[in-house]
Amino acid sequence: MSPDFWQMAYLALKDMLLPLLPSLAGSVVSLQFVGRGLSVYHKLSSICAGVTCAVYVAPVLIRWCGADEKELHASLQFLIGLFALAIGREIFREIENGLIQKIRARLLGGTER
Repeated sequence: MSPDFWQMAYLALKDMLLPLLPSLAGSVVSLQFVGRGLSVYHKLSSICAGVTCAVYVAPVLIRWCGADEKELHASLQFLIGLFALAIGREIFREIENGLIQKIRARLLGGTER
């Protein structure tokens, strides 16, 4: 294989992976606060969830705000990766505490006790 192939492969990987670094850093920092007592599997899946949220939500926010700067994009990815784990944890905690039943009772006219 030619050296040109490896250089092109390196540049392609760099273009794909470099934008993920801010969201990965945000997820890892968030895991230091949220991830105490989790197993390794749960920590890895939490990091992947934070990165995924940042990769899909940050471009929507950038387009919604009307800004197209790389620094803003990277900082939003970091912040979304940082807060996605905490927000997800609170959502699941509320679901476990009966949030779905409360919403169903309110929408269908039931009484809450």
